[in-house]
Amino acid sequence: VAVEGDRLKVRAPQAFAFDQSDRPLDDDLGAVQRGDADFACFAYDHRHKLVAPVVVPGRGGLAELRRWLLRESPTSHQHQNGGGPDDDVSVPRAPPPQVHYGLLRSHHPHQPSVAVVVLLTWIPPGVSPLVRGAVNSHRSAMRAIFAPIQVDLTIEDADGLADAHVFAEIDAHIRQTSV
Repeated sequence: VAVEGDRLKVRAPQAFAFDQSDRPLDDDLGAVQRGDADFACFAYDHRHKLVAPVVVPGRGGLAELRRWLLRESPTSHQHQNGGGPDDDVSVPRAPPPQVHYGLLRSHHPHQPSVAVVVLLTWIPPGVSPLVRGAVNSHRSAMRAIFAPIQVDLTIEDADGLADAHVFAEIDAHIRQTSV
């Protein structure tokens, strides 16, 4: 990891950088780690090999993080022209789906007084195999940058972002690591 201007360059099988032009990455991660915020959200721009914050870390937990992730998903960008197939109305194309990283501070499912920090990688439907491969090659670097985390989840459909699913995954990871 090296700092170049307002970017944090990360060496990985496929190198990438964090955009720190708005604020230092450590500020966002530290806010969640310390409990000043319970989520942070970052978008991965594959064309520029750049990870950038989507929103200032805040409160609202999984529900608010989910809102940001789904807001940025391809279905939220689809446009309807209201006309039939013969109409000469052009419909703007939706931007390609974008991978996001979320850092979530939650509570242990069986010990509410214990905080659990989760790295959530959101790979929405429609992400190309090329981008999936790049994201997979970043996995260990992202874990190190977002550390300390207790749980690392990759979610690939909107149903996977439901409270019941995420908390069941957190519980399963915690049970697996405590054995």
